[in-house]
Amino acid sequence: MGILNFLRSKKVTIEIPISDGKTVKKKISDAEFEQLKLNLNLKLLDTVEAHILDSIRGYYVETWIVGDDIERETVEEYATSSGELYAMCVYEKGEPQTYVIAKEIWDKQKSIFSSIDQGKDYQEEFDEAVAIITKDQGKD
Repeated sequence: MGILNFLRSKKVTIEIPISDGKTVKKKISDAEFEQLKLNLNLKLLDTVEAHILDSIRGYYVETWIVGDDIERETVEEYATSSGELYAMCVYEKGEPQTYVIAKEIWDKQKSIFSSIDQGKDYQEEFDEAVAIITKDQGKD
């Protein structure tokens, strides 16, 4: 009977830390998850996936905690319908500066990154886009 209940129930995927910062994913039932929360006094964090274009590191994805890593207002303004953010990291005087941008702008920047990777020269267009982004961010 227990296995049938598990198969019919809503599933939650949890990540369990192991070693060296690695995690393993495990599916558990909604009821098991609720029991874990009670037993371990767990708190769910409000998180958002951030797709980042970095002029040094390239493209990568990070999970940001709302309220710690990013302001809720920024998430509400820029998150896509699927709840994802798009950002660009540029370096000013050697220090990384990350700016959340509209997905449409990010898509254009991603195509410029891809063109540069293919050996095409888009530096002037890239610099203009960065200037627009940093100017817009300064208005907040």
